[in-house]
Amino acid sequence: MNSDPRVVCKRKHLILLHWYNHYALPTFGFNMEDVSKQLTLEDCHTIVYNDTNEINAEVISYEVIPFSDKVEGLLGQHFQLHITFKIENNVKTNRYFLKLLNGSSKVIFEICMSVNAYEKEVFFYNVLLKEFRQFNLDTGFVPRCYFNKPYLIVLEDMSLKNYSPTGSIDLSVDYCKDALKTVAKLHSCSLLYEHAKSKELNKSFNLINKYPKILRDYFFVKEENFGKEWLRKSLEGIVELIKIIPENHIKNEDFNDRFIKFVDRMEGIETSFNNHTQTVLHGDLWYNNFLFRNDGGISDSVLLDFQIIKYGPPTIDVMNFLFCNTRKKFRDAHSDELFDFYYKCVKENLMKHQYCDIPSKTKYLVLSTDLKVLIKLLCLCDRTITLMVDHDAVFETDENLRTYLLDERTINLLKTFKNDEAFREVIEEDLFELRDLLFEE
Repeated sequence: MNSDPRVVCKRKHLILLHWYNHYALPTFGFNMEDVSKQLTLEDCHTIVYNDTNEINAEVISYEVIPFSDKVEGLLGQHFQLHITFKIENNVKTNRYFLKLLNGSSKVIFEICMSVNAYEKEVFFYNVLLKEFRQFNLDTGFVPRCYFNKPYLIVLEDMSLKNYSPTGSIDLSVDYCKDALKTVAKLHSCSLLYEHAKSKELNKSFNLINKYPKILRDYFFVKEENFGKEWLRKSLEGIVELIKIIPENHIKNEDFNDRFIKFVDRMEGIETSFNNHTQTVLHGDLWYNNFLFRNDGGISDSVLLDFQIIKYGPPTIDVMNFLFCNTRKKFRDAHSDELFDFYYKCVKENLMKHQYCDIPSKTKYLVLSTDLKVLIKLLCLCDRTITLMVDHDAVFETDENLRTYLLDERTINLLKTFKNDEAFREVIEEDLFELRDLLFEE
């Protein structure tokens, strides 16, 4: 493994690039030939068979090319896979989406391992979706998965069906509804599957008891990992930001004091909702993890990247989506409408399958202040590194990258906050909203 990659980050002004999945990096040390070597003709035959069900398809050749000019993967690099095959006398080329875990940087590989990124995504496609389908649940809200091997996964290329990203961090009401309808399908499948398994086994069944390791949140585990360390460093940076933002009737000293007290008890908040309705959660619902399609007035979306799935109250996903993809003015005007819409979608999905005892909206959606603060805080930590300034950052070594993500988080955050007006506007707004939530009566 190369421990001295030259990592160049082309950071787009106020484009949301998630540090975990979507840091804007060129390919680390892998050229197309290197990537192609990760596959064999036999692998490609399996992919074609899983796609077409043609057992007699003869693979002639395959080619790997960059998925786009802009590579947005820290953990996963994205490519197109073209496979040319012959069935009888017909020659055809099919196109797929290939994601390869980035292993050329020790830091990046450590991030992957610390959060079980590859294992979670493979579990979602190869175990969970297959289980859902056994009970005739609709899994059309995600791309099909055709193949995986260690640190490589091949998926349906949704661009061939006219799905594309929005390219905007401020989603409209219509886009939000399309996205939340898709999130509701994921959550509904989780509930319906647990209900069906409970009937089949004649006893209570839930996914977290069956798969505790794969569905846990790696930010809130006892063991130390890169994610927990990154979160600590991010919280330290927020403490310093609180000291310099404009005050209102609440002094910054009081804000900081309440913030620190909340952080001290933060790890126990999610577990305090174990008695509420819980589902499989996506965990990373920023706008680039959705692809949208609008054909003839019929609009929908599909959901991508299941590398940090977990289990918990569905409110966590809904709040995460709103906090990450909209501004406060929009949320003040539309949050109630969007929560109602999301719940309506869940209820309709459950009713289609004669789900017993559909919970009321109040029981289903945990809207406590503690949970709002927790999700707001985690989204703020994301934004403090994903809303990037308009210049190049060069990391000569793995240690430089580690220093940037950890040891110099506060220094870089304060520098960007002071020097970049657009960055400051968004982060200040988030801090004000966090302050309001912390002091909510």
